[in-house]
Amino acid sequence: MKKQIKILTSIALVAVSVLIASAQPGRNYQQRKEQIKAQKVAFITNKLDLTVEEAERFWPVYNEFDNKKEELQKAFIQNRWLEGLNVESLTDEEAIQIADEQIIMAQKQLDLRKKYYIMYKSILPPKKVLLLFKAEKEFQRHLLEKIRAQEKPKRDF
Repeated sequence: MKKQIKILTSIALVAVSVLIASAQPGRNYQQRKEQIKAQKVAFITNKLDLTVEEAERFWPVYNEFDNKKEELQKAFIQNRWLEGLNVESLTDEEAIQIADEQIIMAQKQLDLRKKYYIMYKSILPPKKVLLLFKAEKEFQRHLLEKIRAQEKPKRDF
């Protein structure tokens, strides 16, 4: 059974990779986002080698975490993101307020991660929790490499 899940996960990962690689540039953001999420699920499932029972308990919690993390990231970006901000035109009070907001948002992200870390420990063995953190980093690197590879031909012109 465990081997079947791993095979199905690998097939799903390949299928999603093909979809992303063959995707048309004009497709909308939501479709891209869903494809990336599907690829992430397949990637993490493959790396963690989850049993059926672990997967049933883990994925609802992880998806909840992922959604909350995304909400925080949106708020972080919308909350006077520093890019394009003319710091020189700010008063000291405004600069302090914006800096404080950045720290508060970063703390909220850390608090969320800590909360779900505790939940993961109740679902998965300790080594799989550690593998989860490693798999998330690896997936980010993998995704960045794909994006860079797709952008490289555009930069050469």
